[in-house]
Amino acid sequence: MISSRGDLYEWLGSTSILIVGELAEHGPMDILKLSKMLAPRSSYATVFRWVNKLEKAGVVVSTHEGNRRTVSLRPYYLTDVAVELSSRLKFRDALHAAPRELVNAALNVVDGLDRFGALEAYFYGSFARKDAEKGSDIDVLAVIPDGSDAADHIRDLALAISETFSGEIHPVIVEASKFKELVEKKDPLIEAARKGVKIRFLTTGYARKV
Repeated sequence: MISSRGDLYEWLGSTSILIVGELAEHGPMDILKLSKMLAPRSSYATVFRWVNKLEKAGVVVSTHEGNRRTVSLRPYYLTDVAVELSSRLKFRDALHAAPRELVNAALNVVDGLDRFGALEAYFYGSFARKDAEKGSDIDVLAVIPDGSDAADHIRDLALAISETFSGEIHPVIVEASKFKELVEKKDPLIEAARKGVKIRFLTTGYARKV
């Protein structure tokens, strides 16, 4: 049962957002595995406590098999909010781990994709893994509306930004219907990109809200 409105905000916390991010990326898993994936940042007891709060708010559901408790995301508007917050947190963490020149380049990529009407983007590779160094390239998959003329603009943007730092921008540009098809086929490149840092663009501009 979903909690009362007064309890809905109790699930918000950095650990709960990380939990949601792991579930969104990897699917249902038990609490022990969740705690191992979040270690050393969060202990088993901490993960257990936040899973209880998430379940009370209706964001996750649990199934029990013996002593094993498996957690999965529940289709719910608060779940969408949590997944979005998780993406923003991952992007922020990637920025914090990157050299300054890559930070500026990544923000310029996001701003440009936003201006050219991309629907969403996925940073993958060393930037998303948080092990990028000076001179590292930035790999990004951009999903654009069907029939959009944004592809050429995005390629030009990538070339222009590549001239501002010692690495290069490597864009992969896919129209929305083709992206859906490739996801269903489990295309290796698309699967790799989707495990990275996702950014969904809003009409108000993502970059200005990070």
